[in-house]
Amino acid sequence: MDQTELIRDAEAPSKQLLKSLQGRMLHIPDLQAMMSHWPQYVSPELDRLRADVDETLRNLFPDNIRLRKMRQADPALFAASWWPYAPYERLRLASYLTIWLFAWDDETDSAEFSSFMSDLDAARAFREETVRHIRKCLSGGHAQLDADPSTNKINQMFGYPGQAISNSYDAGQTHRLLDEVLLYIAMTGVEQEFQIGGALPTVDEFWQRRMGSSAVGVCIALSEYALGLDVPRHIMAEDEMKTLWKETNVIVSM
Repeated sequence: MDQTELIRDAEAPSKQLLKSLQGRMLHIPDLQAMMSHWPQYVSPELDRLRADVDETLRNLFPDNIRLRKMRQADPALFAASWWPYAPYERLRLASYLTIWLFAWDDETDSAEFSSFMSDLDAARAFREETVRHIRKCLSGGHAQLDADPSTNKINQMFGYPGQAISNSYDAGQTHRLLDEVLLYIAMTGVEQEFQIGGALPTVDEFWQRRMGSSAVGVCIALSEYALGLDVPRHIMAEDEMKTLWKETNVIVSM
């Protein structure tokens, strides 16, 4: 019996909780109303970006079912909302990384598309391959990446925008982005173990993993590139800046 089967045979508190909630009324607050007074803006390049993104999606997913799902996710609107003031070329490349985020998550977390969802060993091997590939993409230059490309088409999607961003960033910015991507990958692994095992995390455990698996940190780390900024390192290291990143992550995750 492999590790996955052992986990499946264990007690599943999550299923017990689900049963205990059946038939009950849950009241979820209207978070949009709570934040309606916040400034909102979408890039005026949205239509152009959608056309560009759609062409990329059609090349990446000839399968109509997955293509339809990715279109519904609307990564162009996601990028145009995250970085509404970004120049078009930077917005386009940032949107390609959001496509990678959405598609990569489905590789391990989608009952419809993933071959790794219930296989922890295969999922770990895939994450390890992803980490190797991303490190190369963010190392700058093309030679190292060409020497050891990932065999997965989703991972290959990271290459072009990842290298362009790495060549634009300094070492500190690149390491910050890499750290956030690696945290995202690691925490999706923790999330998968909980899902397969049926265990219920504590509130602290949930937020610890959610701060990574949300990928909000990745999007924040892309912001300097998208907006053409170069925030001084001492400001990025301030406690106040770290608090801003954390609270942004909490709000988006809610």
